[in-house]
Amino acid sequence: MAPVVAREIISLIEDRRALWACFNAEFPDRVRGSLDDLRYRLTSLRGKCAAGGPLDSVIAALGKTIRHFFDTVEQYNLTTLRCDSRDPDWRAFETALKALRKSVAYQISALADSYAIPLQGELADCLPRYDSPSEPSIDHH
Repeated sequence: MAPVVAREIISLIEDRRALWACFNAEFPDRVRGSLDDLRYRLTSLRGKCAAGGPLDSVIAALGKTIRHFFDTVEQYNLTTLRCDSRDPDWRAFETALKALRKSVAYQISALADSYAIPLQGELADCLPRYDSPSEPSIDHH
């Protein structure tokens, strides 16, 4: 069951444009909606995991990462916020989204490596790949 759940987690992440699209193509309100849906779907997968087990911990960590992002951007009006490098609110949103993407990338890369699941799609090009257990590398294709 664990490899199946790990694959489901990875598929959910790979399908999230908010985790790999160019920043100038992002609409903050859509990002919020996508991440809310992702958090809901991840939470529903916890029922398939042993409480406190490795996959349960991965899902909990991903949920915590998303909540941290929401806490960071909650002061901004994501409905009206648009890409504008001169807008300090946009820059703060972009910084928070970069941090979220980086954290999720490392978590998903480690999960995929642990279960020997090949990563696919646009997200795969952004993720670190582990050449050895102690040395992550990032493929810049």
